[in-house]
Amino acid sequence: MELTVCGKAGLPAVLLLPPAGMSGEELCRRLPGLEDRYRLICPAGSLSAEALKTALAHAGAERLWGAYGLREGATLLLELLALGVSARTAVVEGPFSLPSRSLRDFQGTLVCWKGGKNKKAQKSWEALKKDVPSLRSLTLGKLKKKQDYLSLRPDLMVKRLAATFGAARTVQLTETLPRTPETVWRELCRRPAGSAVSRLAEMRPLCRDDETRTQLLEGRGGKLALWRHAVALTPLGDDRTVCTDQVELDAGKLTPAAAILAKLYLRTEQKRRRKALRRET
Repeated sequence: MELTVCGKAGLPAVLLLPPAGMSGEELCRRLPGLEDRYRLICPAGSLSAEALKTALAHAGAERLWGAYGLREGATLLLELLALGVSARTAVVEGPFSLPSRSLRDFQGTLVCWKGGKNKKAQKSWEALKKDVPSLRSLTLGKLKKKQDYLSLRPDLMVKRLAATFGAARTVQLTETLPRTPETVWRELCRRPAGSAVSRLAEMRPLCRDDETRTQLLEGRGGKLALWRHAVALTPLGDDRTVCTDQVELDAGKLTPAAAILAKLYLRTEQKRRRKALRRET
């Protein structure tokens, strides 16, 4: 088992990467209550960025709602993001090293926490700012040299992470299609969005990656403060393809009801997709 997972499956996935000498389980224990808001994912041992990316894909968490890395964990998180793992919001804290690849193509929000008296953390932030001009920062002025938020006030850290990541609900459906990834991707590109799009007053440009065969559509409208529909295709062999539809949504107090409707919507979309693929034979 390469990952430790806690929290309900329907909650948004948040990756926690501890510093050297601390296990993922210990990091989760130091943040009590965070598992009530998110599905927390931590490495169960030492993993490279490539191995962690593969483990996240196997766990159905290749698209993260949030991610947090402390010191060496922050270095690993940046390497993971540079490999193309999607995170809506990522937080790094403490001194860290820059990844071997540039992060200029990272599409999410990147935030750096740093102590006001930690010169090494300040230098890490300055270096990362050059590569990611949109980098946000939070200076924790009360931290002494070499202190971090986790060791000083883990209770406040939980509140700060929750405020940074925000609330949402995740709905995910996966099906296996008896077609090649190329055939399924061609059909997906032919009709990239379903009927839900017509109800979104504001939409971001469709994000599509032909190499990884992933698609992301994000918008908002009416009671929906967030609608984020991702589709990912994974080859299964024997001309079969695993198609994963995931919707992250926020409708305030109506979120539970909206999640039920989102699941019905995804079932309708998958049924339409199967019908269209049958017509190609």
